[in-house]
Amino acid sequence: MKLYSYREVNDDVPDWGPLQAIAQRTAQRADLPTIEVGDFMWMCEMASADDGAPLHLYKHIESRRYLNIDTDLRMYAYVDTLDDDDFDVPADQLVVHYRRLGGLAWAIERLGLGWRRFQSDVLDVLHVASDNVRTWPPNVTPMSRYRRRGGVA
Repeated sequence: MKLYSYREVNDDVPDWGPLQAIAQRTAQRADLPTIEVGDFMWMCEMASADDGAPLHLYKHIESRRYLNIDTDLRMYAYVDTLDDDDFDVPADQLVVHYRRLGGLAWAIERLGLGWRRFQSDVLDVLHVASDNVRTWPPNVTPMSRYRRRGGVA
C-alpha cells in the first residue's frame, strides 16, 4: 500500500473548491447520494511532501468523519502511523500519512451516514471483486461497520 505524506500548511483560509466540485459530481450521478457542501466544515489544507497536489480536509457536521480531497479531486483516507513522540511535534511540522481511496463511492461510504439505498445498491457491487477494487486494508475501517448514536446508521 502506497502512503502519501502531508503536513498542515493552512488552517485559516478555507478552500471550498474541491468539495464543491465533488458535490457537483454527486448531483450529476444517480448512483451516488448528493453531497451538500453546507454539511461540512473545512478543517485545513495539507501540503504534499511528495510534490503531489494539496489535500483539503472536510469534516461532516453530523458524522464527524472526513472527506479528504486533493485539488486533483482524488480521495484519501488517513493512516495512523504516529507514535508517542509525534505528539510533541507542532502541527505544522508533523508529517502524517494518507492512502488513496478507490474512488468517490468509497469516500462517501466512509462518511457513515446510513444511505441504505446507496449502500445496498452500489457498495455491494463495489465489494464484488474486480482488479481495480480491493478489500479494505487492515488499517482502514469501512464506516459501514459503525452505528450512529441513537439508532441504526
